[in-house]
Amino acid sequence: MKPSLRERLFSALLLELSSGYYPEGARFLSLRQIATRFGVSKPTVNEVQARLLKEEYLCARPRSGTFVAHGARERAMLQLEKTPLSTIPTPRTWAARRERLRQQIHDAPGRQIAVIVHKDDLVYSGFGLPDQRVSTSIRSSQGIMEAALARQAQVHFAVHNSSETRHAEVLAWLEATAPDGVLVLQRSSSFRQFHELVDPLLAKGTPVANLFGDTQGADLINVDFNNVAGGFQATAELIARGCRKILLVSSPSFSSLSSLLRAEGARLAAQQAGVPLEQVAASIRNHEVLVPPIFDTLPPEVGVLALSHDYGVAALQQGGAAERCFPSFAFSSLQETPWGEKMPIVKMDFDGIGAAAVDALLDEMEGKEVHRSILYPMELCL
Repeated sequence: MKPSLRERLFSALLLELSSGYYPEGARFLSLRQIATRFGVSKPTVNEVQARLLKEEYLCARPRSGTFVAHGARERAMLQLEKTPLSTIPTPRTWAARRERLRQQIHDAPGRQIAVIVHKDDLVYSGFGLPDQRVSTSIRSSQGIMEAALARQAQVHFAVHNSSETRHAEVLAWLEATAPDGVLVLQRSSSFRQFHELVDPLLAKGTPVANLFGDTQGADLINVDFNNVAGGFQATAELIARGCRKILLVSSPSFSSLSSLLRAEGARLAAQQAGVPLEQVAASIRNHEVLVPPIFDTLPPEVGVLALSHDYGVAALQQGGAAERCFPSFAFSSLQETPWGEKMPIVKMDFDGIGAAAVDALLDEMEGKEVHRSILYPMELCL
């Protein structure tokens, strides 16, 4: 049975919260703005906003409006794991943009997509701008190129390394080539550089999608793994296996947004089950991951969740690999360890998410309905 209008609007607003467009503490959409954005009546908006307040996704300040509550984005991402994207309405306020793009597609066959990657996405770097050879070294590149090829679009890659010189070169290249759509693989470009890349494109009406980050206040398509749900699912599975304590293996400062979101998902699952969760900080020396000497003596009731493949391998090596006695999961696209053993993972399908980002971008370029936020699911592989 199709969800009610109130349920669908509630999910649409959770999707808005999940995108990163509204940071914690930021003012959220007003009643009038929600009604206008989604084309629904004010009484319906009132009921849905009341639910968002009651469930503490939003908080109200007298005579000031409603604001994004602490942890709202993470809990929204977890809730959306159970919600089919096809049931969630898209903003009515994008209708004019969709119609304009529908008209353009008839006049511009053979669409050109620019993909901006950071040097951290490369196994090696040093190529010029643009350079098709770079594509073979980018995570998600196979999915990006296959999805574009299937829909008769061309992809051109450019490397952005956050230096001011390269930043200026990328801006000039985008201006000169005027692509039909742009996909940004966000890694470590600054907030300023990100907006200097995407804001002029959006102002011209060029469709833009962002992969592996958040919207940072830009009204574009944001595509990322549902890292919160992945952390929650893996931790819940460890607890279901009888673990009475969870060790979270990560860098000392949770160095990326994705790590923070995975850790928050793990924390929510542990909190729900009343199981303690403790961080174990790993370090990297000469490209080798080092973990504290505790994994060789872990009892079987302690579970390990590693926030990357390398951290998981380091824990298993110290624990005797095949002879280990502790349950574990690692976030990874690879299930096999360097010594050929299968490791339980929370699978990150990089080619799949790359294809999803291109498909969403091309959908917008063709004037189809798209969402501001697309959360790509992860899968537990035992």
